[in-house]
Amino acid sequence: MNKKEKLVIVGAGMASGRMLEHLFETDPERFDITLFGAEPRGNYDRIMLSPVLSGEKSLRSDRHA
Repeated sequence: MNKKEKLVIVGAGMASGRMLEHLFETDPERFDITLFGAEPRGNYDRIMLSPVLSGEKSLRSDRHA
């Protein structure tokens, strides 16, 4: 059994979210991940925030855009 590398991420914004998506797609078993962030919810695409707030799009439809 291979021991997982430890990865600590500080900040739960879009950059860390995209990096985690990439890591999970390329080698999902490689890291034991600890994430520190102050936001009460997971990351979201801030660029799409205006259309969500205006009602043009739903938060769920833009979650992984």
